[in-house]
Amino acid sequence: MYQSNLKHLGNIAVIRAMKYFAENGYSVLLPMGDYQKYDLVVEKEDKFYRIQCKVTRNQTVHLTSSGHYGGKYLDSAIDYSKIDFLWITAGDKDYLIPKADLTVQKHMGIVRSIVNT
Repeated sequence: MYQSNLKHLGNIAVIRAMKYFAENGYSVLLPMGDYQKYDLVVEKEDKFYRIQCKVTRNQTVHLTSSGHYGGKYLDSAIDYSKIDFLWITAGDKDYLIPKADLTVQKHMGIVRSIVNT
């Protein structure tokens, strides 16, 4: 995987998620702007799912949304009420985790691959 800044790597995670869902019969929808609590929405059989995508270079995933807003740097935990699944790209492995399985607030270790891409 090409190593670059985290924004670039985050884009790669979103693209890999889009590819996975498209290959599995989902329509993939992208939100306008970069301020929603999710990175993409997928639809299949009239059911919609909000997906938050994260990337890591190691086995620890930082479950935060961060950035500069109004001249201040903000770093807050993911709001699980605003997503349905968490997609994680870690090197050449991908993970798709339902929000019901998410119990941590800011950091999580990766144990096994759920999605084989």
